[in-house]
Amino acid sequence: MKHISEQNVEKCLEIMDQLCKYKTASIYMHPVEPQRDNCPDYFNIISNPMDFSTVRSKLTSKSY
Repeated sequence: MKHISEQNVEKCLEIMDQLCKYKTASIYMHPVEPQRDNCPDYFNIISNPMDFSTVRSKLTSKSY
C-alpha cells in the first residue's frame, strides 16, 4: 500500500483547517451518534460514514 507524501498530508490538513472555520462545518466535526443525533436509521442509509475528526486521524496516522 502506497501512502500519500508528508507534503500532501500537510496540504490536506491545511485544507481541513480552512473547512473547519465555516459555521456549517460543525455537523461534520465528529462521527454521528444515531441516538444522540436523533437519526436512528443513519447506518441503514449511510454505509461508509466519515467525519473531519476521522479524516484528520487517518491523515496523521498515515492510513491514507
